[in-house]
Amino acid sequence: MTPPDTPLKPSKTNKRSCAPSDEPPSTPPKRARATARSTFRVPSSSASSDTTTSSSPSVNIHCARSSSDAMDRAVQGLHMSVPQAAWGNSITISSMSADDVRSSAFYYDGQVVLVRVQRTVYSLSRSKLADLCGRFAELFSPSGDGGWSTWVRSFIKTPVYDIPAISSEDFERFLAVLERFTHMTEPLPEDTAVSLLRVAHALACEPILAIAKKRLGELWDGSQLPPPDSPVGETEAAIKAIALARQYNLPGMLKRAVYELLGDKKFRDALRKDPYATRLHHRDITLLFQIRSALGDIWRDFVLVAPCTDPQSGHSICYLAPGKDCDLSPFSTQTPTPQKTPRARDRVSSWEHFVIRTGQLKEGADDPFRYDSIGRNAGQLEKSWCQYCLQERRNAWEEKRLEWWGMLDAWLVPNKS
Repeated sequence: MTPPDTPLKPSKTNKRSCAPSDEPPSTPPKRARATARSTFRVPSSSASSDTTTSSSPSVNIHCARSSSDAMDRAVQGLHMSVPQAAWGNSITISSMSADDVRSSAFYYDGQVVLVRVQRTVYSLSRSKLADLCGRFAELFSPSGDGGWSTWVRSFIKTPVYDIPAISSEDFERFLAVLERFTHMTEPLPEDTAVSLLRVAHALACEPILAIAKKRLGELWDGSQLPPPDSPVGETEAAIKAIALARQYNLPGMLKRAVYELLGDKKFRDALRKDPYATRLHHRDITLLFQIRSALGDIWRDFVLVAPCTDPQSGHSICYLAPGKDCDLSPFSTQTPTPQKTPRARDRVSSWEHFVIRTGQLKEGADDPFRYDSIGRNAGQLEKSWCQYCLQERRNAWEEKRLEWWGMLDAWLVPNKS
């Protein structure tokens, strides 16, 4: 590796270059206009694969719940288009500049190419860049871009490849992983994974892109339910994660980040007060309101159902007392006696009264995935309901959590049909 040096100076041979034109001429001009730094934009022959679309068609998201028609009412009107940001990664070729600074960490000898990010110049292995990064493989190929870059390089003795729209900090994190990615064992910090995602996407470096996506998928896991009554994630981190997930099409990360915002009371208050102060895209703001409304509806339908109760007659179906009611009696593992059995409708009304009085109707609607209504109110419930009834409600909630968690996928992922 070459040691750090003073800022690079443009060589005399680098001052002669050719002004860019729409098409390469059949014969090079006899004399090019002298410039301190000439830049040639290399058109991409695979632009469609290097960028994401800036918009997607509106979709009709409609999800049915097998146990109740309330689900149909809850999700009606969830029509949205998913915002996505385009990533500009058109690499340019130019000569040295007097303002360039040589990298102290990534400047190698041998078969190298010069790459400039912001004002820092890196001397990197040509073969490694060509093998791992699709954009450089295209540029180095004689016919990969129609011969444009080959024609441009004929006028610049020491060409420098400029990578726009990324920072030198991100690029150096990328280079550090590029040198050792085949034998990495330690998990990457989130900020490093984000840097890798940006650079690897811009350069079409699939091995590093896969590492970045995998790590972010672990940090923002959309496949696993959050544990009951677990703390919510950090608001600012979730907002940034949503923008990143939209830009780079990471549905699992998007799902978890959206949910973490929905479960954050401070964020919900801020969303009601001034939605646009949250710095979210307006389509995501609308989506959050719609999902929260839908989850609130299905939670209220669920939590008002009394334990082990026939939905038609209101009679108990508790195995401890078949055909009878086992609520409103002192907690016991014994079969309730007929004298302690209240009227059938009292079973339903007493449960509904308890749910409303203890605030479960509202609090659970804010976060039905984490709100453990049975666990939070076990002390009071055990005075009136048997353990079998309470366990039945707890099991039903666990089943519904899985069902609701799957519904988030349908709401967040656009329907392409």
